[in-house]
Amino acid sequence: MKINDLSRISAMNKYQQTSANPKDKRLVKKQETDQLEISPQAQQKLEQKRNDQAPDAAERVSVLKAQIETGAYKPNSDLIASKLLSLWNKENR
Repeated sequence: MKINDLSRISAMNKYQQTSANPKDKRLVKKQETDQLEISPQAQQKLEQKRNDQAPDAAERVSVLKAQIETGAYKPNSDLIASKLLSLWNKENR
């Protein structure tokens, strides 16, 4: 009975050498990443859209703050409940 079969030992040694040395260029793959670039024209349009919407939002916020301070703000409870239920249903799927 052979205890140490040399062919099996040499095969195991070769396997260990290749798995221990992943620096081999054939084995190491570069991980590529996706990139996204936004054109200057698109950036200008986005900035213009933000500037156009900003005054409306600021005005709406100031009106709501004034209503809350005076106690005149009455939120639509049905609308709030329906939005909360739809959000809850989406999360529990």
